[in-house]
Amino acid sequence: MNRLLKPLVSFLLLGIASGAVAACSTDSSDTGTAFTVSVDLSTKDAPVATHKTGRDLQVTYGAGIVTGQAEFAGENVDVELLYLINHYTNGNGPFEGFWTFSLDKENTLSFDYAGSTSQVGEVGYVKGTVKVLGGTGKYAGVTGTGTATARRDGQTGTGAVLQYTLDLQLSGVN
Repeated sequence: MNRLLKPLVSFLLLGIASGAVAACSTDSSDTGTAFTVSVDLSTKDAPVATHKTGRDLQVTYGAGIVTGQAEFAGENVDVELLYLINHYTNGNGPFEGFWTFSLDKENTLSFDYAGSTSQVGEVGYVKGTVKVLGGTGKYAGVTGTGTATARRDGQTGTGAVLQYTLDLQLSGVN
């Protein structure tokens, strides 16, 4: 290649490569819209099955479904939390589950959920992360992640109210 063409070809290849990197980048200035959802979920009359085992009955395991209502994106939604308690020891331990926000039967938004709880005296603290699992109807294209925190007055399985706050960053919510 002659002396004049070589710098031109290099310049063009560098420009093409730079454009490809920019086009393929996963970095985006659009991180979605922030939503804060507050909901109280009572375990008092909810279908919750927990069991205690181990020395001095210090290990708790089980599952439950709790429901409530909240405001999400300017509309009232029914909220359901399905959860699995994974061997709490003295009220401390990991959990996983699923959140579902339902505007109606055709418009739902679902999240994976995982985290841990810690018991300090008679107060339980819950910290977890959520990730959009999928949606239907007007929520079909929603993506995003967030955190969920809660406070529970009382021990696990005592009919306590979980006061949840979900801080979400979501794209595609109309």
